[in-house]
Amino acid sequence: MRTVSTIFKRELGSYFASPMGYLYIIAFVSLSVGLFITPFFVYPRASMRNFFYILPPILCVFVPAITMRLWAQERSENTYEMLLTLPLKSSSLVLGKYLASLFFYVLSLCGTLTIPFMLFILGNPDTGSLLGGYLGAFLLGALFLALGTFISGFCEDQMASFVIALVVCLGIYLLGQNFMVSFLDGWIKGFGILCKRLFSFSAHYENLIKGVLGTGDVVYFLIWISIFLFLNTLFLEGRERPNARMLFITSAGLSIVAGMIFNFLIIDMRWGRMDLTEDKIYTISPATKNILSQLKSPVTVNLYITPQNDMPPLLKDLEREITDKLEAIQAQAGRKKFLYRVIHMKVAKLLARLDEQEEKSEEKSLEERLLDKGIQPFSVQTIGEGKATSVWIYSSVGVAYKEKKEEIIPRITTRNLHQLEYQLMNIIYKMAIKKPKIVLYAPKMRIPERMRAFYMQMGIPQPLESDPYSQVEQFLRRQKYEVERIALTKNSQLPEDFDLFLILNPKNLSDRQRWEINRAIVEGKPTFLAVQNYEWDYRVEKNRGIVTKRPVQPDINTLLKNYGITISEKVLMDASSEALTISSGSLMEALFGGGITMDLPTHIVVSEESMNKENPITRRLSSIFYLWGSAVKVDEEKLKENGLTYQTLLSTSQRAWEKEVGLQLSSEDIKEPSNTERFPIMVLVEGQFPDTFSEEEVPEWEKEPTPPYQYQPEREEELEPIKPAPGKLLVTGSSQMFNDSFFQTGAHIDLLLNSIDTLSLGEELTELRSKKIVVRTMGRLKEKSIFGWKLFNYITVPVLITLLGTVRGIHRRKKRERYLGGQRG
Repeated sequence: MRTVSTIFKRELGSYFASPMGYLYIIAFVSLSVGLFITPFFVYPRASMRNFFYILPPILCVFVPAITMRLWAQERSENTYEMLLTLPLKSSSLVLGKYLASLFFYVLSLCGTLTIPFMLFILGNPDTGSLLGGYLGAFLLGALFLALGTFISGFCEDQMASFVIALVVCLGIYLLGQNFMVSFLDGWIKGFGILCKRLFSFSAHYENLIKGVLGTGDVVYFLIWISIFLFLNTLFLEGRERPNARMLFITSAGLSIVAGMIFNFLIIDMRWGRMDLTEDKIYTISPATKNILSQLKSPVTVNLYITPQNDMPPLLKDLEREITDKLEAIQAQAGRKKFLYRVIHMKVAKLLARLDEQEEKSEEKSLEERLLDKGIQPFSVQTIGEGKATSVWIYSSVGVAYKEKKEEIIPRITTRNLHQLEYQLMNIIYKMAIKKPKIVLYAPKMRIPERMRAFYMQMGIPQPLESDPYSQVEQFLRRQKYEVERIALTKNSQLPEDFDLFLILNPKNLSDRQRWEINRAIVEGKPTFLAVQNYEWDYRVEKNRGIVTKRPVQPDINTLLKNYGITISEKVLMDASSEALTISSGSLMEALFGGGITMDLPTHIVVSEESMNKENPITRRLSSIFYLWGSAVKVDEEKLKENGLTYQTLLSTSQRAWEKEVGLQLSSEDIKEPSNTERFPIMVLVEGQFPDTFSEEEVPEWEKEPTPPYQYQPEREEELEPIKPAPGKLLVTGSSQMFNDSFFQTGAHIDLLLNSIDTLSLGEELTELRSKKIVVRTMGRLKEKSIFGWKLFNYITVPVLITLLGTVRGIHRRKKRERYLGGQRG
């Protein structure tokens, strides 16, 4: 170890003996950090995943620059032979030089730590993902260093060493890229995926930067590092031996083949692993085990998939990845509760039978029989014969339980594989345990006669009403909920039994409608109430945007205030907002797109920092677009008097304010005041709610319009007395985020489903749904703050390195002058 330490110190000192070492670190940090930071603040996210994705090609250039001098410089300066004649083992020489280069690389990598420092100050990054990313960067750099050190041993010129190492590193990197795999497979079928399996580090590196520490992934890097260091040592030891060249070539060939075989094998091996992510998003959840433990009979999962040999290159490993997930679930639950099987299907068989012109035989193929059950092939893009083509494949999962109809999860690919656990448990829960019944009250909008007449003249038939919340209803049905939509009128009342009351954008509620809502809440029916106080009309005049307020008048506060909460009547604004592009209706915009961008504080964006991390409803959501929303006012004394408890689930940023606004929004209205604060915008209230109408008579239903000449006899109501029970009421001041125009946003869908599942079923399905990569967006920053953080990342490390190099250079010069002065004396 002493000899290794001596070589280590000698080599490390040589990196800083001239300004080149300092310039290298400055260049590496400036490029890697600069490429990440430059677009970062356009849509800031508390994540470094993009940084670790762009790092490998950067290392392909910068690592050979570290290793090119290790042996080539010794040859050019004629110190190579002298070094080999010293009483040092070749392994000590190689290890000393390698460790010095590795330490220098680690110092360079540490220069990028300004990024995680910034992320922790501004947001809430996943610590485990950051640790995994830096571990992957360390191991990848260590591998390239070992390879570069090995190549440097053959070269007498530093530039030759640099170029060869760069080409080899870049080639290994490209072999793992999807476009190269598809390109090579277009020449020879299976060649691209074979090269990826034999040589590429991409699968192992990507696992690490996701935050998954797999034994096989770490061992891959350690094996190849050891191979290149061993071959470097072998090359040095065999220089003066007879037949050394043949021995080295044979050993090198065997070592590389052994490494390739090992790499090919460990891809399919299920090694131990550790999920470093904060919420263990790559680990089977205990909630899965709890759900499956409630089953009285085993559930069977069928994987209908195209055989591996017929799969396009990028999906060759899809079957293995899906079965890995199914095996992990089976290990959690046991074979008595969860069974799975793989059924291979070929699209060619189905197409051949469908193309037959003659009468089909009575016996149908497997593909034809399953087609009737909903097992259908779908097309995916691939590259074949040098061009992009579409290939039809099977990849669906069926869930069967007892005698019930098999439920199908279609189109499972690598992109949505992370959702498979939740999709399975969602179906199993609602198939075998409980299927919640949701009552949906979302009033439709009557289309003005003028507008209907205009469209009728153009030959476009229009209905009497439009439904701005139709997608919510359709989506809930697709998610296996039982949905009953009501108009909350005498002829469309609340059913006797249901699991959740979902109220979206109520308007002009009558006394009887409020009474019905109150009865549901008092009787303990979980209720989700999304209210909209204001909507805004945008129009463009003379290239200027005009914004006009349109009150909605939900008339719900007269009920809510008795519980201890109300929806604020003032207009809520927040500096954390997002711009919207408004069309002016011109022909140019119709042809080419565009419009006027309006950046208003009423376009509120709720970031992760404003979400309750303790409650499963909002624990792992990405940003919410809280368009035109209002604040939720909480009367804590009234809640305490009623024996109710509450949690704030969503709130604005600290830079929010409320204001009385006239008919039109002016520039003065949107000006941010000095006294901003944080407002709650979604509140969960729990307990036994008081009966607001306990001392009043039951209000009468409003008379509904009837068609002419049609008589409807009055029916007497028989109302059972209210049976109080503890319940939950979730209130938010915006229904617009569930409107058809904005409901497709992933966070809005998750918020609705999390709320419904948590209120009606408990937290298990919500926990499973939240196991995904969350887009950890950060709130909008001021221009000065953005400039400051960019400056911090761009110049902090380069300035420190420059100062350090200058101080060390001055110290070395003074030391040399003192030495020379002593010699003269």
